[in-house]
Amino acid sequence: TMPRNKKGDVVTAITLLVRQLEEKKLTAEQEDRALRMLIHLVGDLHCPKHIRYADEPTSGGYNVKFRGKDVKYHAYWDGLLLQTYHPWGYLDLAKLVDRYSKREREEIAKGDIFTWGEENARNSRFTVERREGFVITRAISNEDVKYAEEQIVRGGYRLAALLNDLFE
Repeated sequence: TMPRNKKGDVVTAITLLVRQLEEKKLTAEQEDRALRMLIHLVGDLHCPKHIRYADEPTSGGYNVKFRGKDVKYHAYWDGLLLQTYHPWGYLDLAKLVDRYSKREREEIAKGDIFTWGEENARNSRFTVERREGFVITRAISNEDVKYAEEQIVRGGYRLAALLNDLFE
């Protein structure tokens, strides 16, 4: 069965999925679901508003102003920002942002799910400063999209490392 974590802790859920996949006792259907969930959750781990901070328990469930419109701050980070800057699709985006050397990719993939989670929480902390009604200017969104692109790269290389470890 799929791991269920009532607290919503993505690090714990990923750890449980990896353990299940390592045990190699899943049916083909269960393995497929576990892999799909693992891929999804490693991506979620790298989204700034999927991180919960004690001083912002809503995780961005409030409105900010982006390009003159009220949008949920969580939705801004969960796809709206990248879709606005890169409307052509995620495969093309992946080609655009995948510009790291082999050594840089290896450096990004170092560590484990716990250190990745800690790093993402530390680096995404700036998002908590923005509260209900915050106006995201063009300059701010230009910086945010660079960060989002970096997070996609980090998540992708880390997912690849995780999958390589599982299936080598």
